[in-house]
Amino acid sequence: LEDLLDEELTTRSQNFYNRLDTLWSNNFNSKKYKYSTKSSLVANLQKNLQAGFAASVPQDWITVIAQKAAEIFNSGQSIGEQLVQCVESVLPSWQTDDLLVMARPFAYAMRSGEQQNVNSVVENVENREWTNLSEVEKAKVSLAVASFALNQLNKSYDEA
Repeated sequence: LEDLLDEELTTRSQNFYNRLDTLWSNNFNSKKYKYSTKSSLVANLQKNLQAGFAASVPQDWITVIAQKAAEIFNSGQSIGEQLVQCVESVLPSWQTDDLLVMARPFAYAMRSGEQQNVNSVVENVENREWTNLSEVEKAKVSLAVASFALNQLNKSYDEA
């Protein structure tokens, strides 16, 4: 009788754990779970970008850059390509090749773990009206915001 109980307990416990695995897998892979996780990631990223760049960059630019950064993060593209993709929609008059050239210093800084480049770019335009900035300055600041965003996502990914 004891052997029969042990066998039934083993079988039922295996079924129970298999069912838990199935439920967890279904929940983890559901669109709702992924959406809520991604939306909270974007919201947190926007909050961090807003805290760092609200005085220098328009809110709608920050929103667009944050959304694109979260979308393309870990896409397998080079850092320069990711930076360019983050800012292309806010800088539609710029050619991709030109943005890639401007993104190089940020990409190098990101590879080496430096944040100095981002801070110096933002400090150069900090006390000026956004509308008074040149297109080149707007591009540099936008790339700096994208660089900061991708660094924040990288930190969040490493902590998880």
